[in-house]
Amino acid sequence: MVRHLSKILLCTSQVVDTDIVRKYGLGTQNDVTPSRGIVVIADEGGQCLETEAWIPVAALGRAHDIKGIIRFGDRFQLGPVVMNSGDEPFNEFASQISRSLFDRILRSTETKVSMNIQQRMRPELWEFPNRYTYEGKRRNATSTHGIAIPPTFLNGLKEWILMHYPEQDMNRVNCHLLGISINGTMARDERTMSRYNVANVTTVMTLIERILPVDGYTFTLLVPYLGQKSLYIEALQRLSQRTGVAFEHLPKVLTIDAAQGHEADVVLVDWTVTNSERRSDLGFLQENRRVNLGLTRAKGCLLSVGNEDIASGKLSNHL
Repeated sequence: MVRHLSKILLCTSQVVDTDIVRKYGLGTQNDVTPSRGIVVIADEGGQCLETEAWIPVAALGRAHDIKGIIRFGDRFQLGPVVMNSGDEPFNEFASQISRSLFDRILRSTETKVSMNIQQRMRPELWEFPNRYTYEGKRRNATSTHGIAIPPTFLNGLKEWILMHYPEQDMNRVNCHLLGISINGTMARDERTMSRYNVANVTTVMTLIERILPVDGYTFTLLVPYLGQKSLYIEALQRLSQRTGVAFEHLPKVLTIDAAQGHEADVVLVDWTVTNSERRSDLGFLQENRRVNLGLTRAKGCLLSVGNEDIASGKLSNHL
């Protein structure tokens, strides 16, 4: 039970207008309570609907006490999710609703500050996103050069590489950033139309079995489609039953969209798709913000799993 007034209150926008926030976060519910002021600080501001962003201001009934609003975010990551924002069925308000308050502020003349130093990942992991998405304007913090791959994972990864690719010279392999090409075929679930790739899952599971258990570090599998996520969850459950390794000591599986705001020591991105001749071949991956999100979750090791045909398709000429 909360017993004292809080100087800093951590909550979501949706629960700001609740009794516990009013009573313990802001004093009592009457407006005569003395106040030094309220500053609303919000993270992942670019993913929040504008209506949500105004809840702390409008719903609390303490607008006169609010001294400022500070919103943090990355406009090159995913924005708010608005249903029916495509052509079918048409939503005439989608373009307005899908613009966050964060993005509106950036487009206006209001005060804005751009952070230009990244502290999450190894410099080699940051090189492509920085060049392609951020126009080379972000620098690496000195500390990022010392981010290491968890030793237990690194040993298992090297063993797996030598087992499946014995011709590789491990002295020339950069295990921090590794591409794994799999000659698989993408398919669609007949009921949900979500895309999946069985060959990718089969190969990745051989690596996961080699590095078990995941203990003392974080390892996340990222996929663009729920169909692919379902395949991994089922495969991990079977692996847990067969090996006796508890499910919590297996990699976490997330869709790329759900990974916003998350990070992990090791990230494996399974792109699932196998062709890039037409934009429709890429599906969800047509959105650069989604691709950028997937590429920037890893701290020490990023494994990119796909089909090398993606890199040789017509659309690759634009990179």
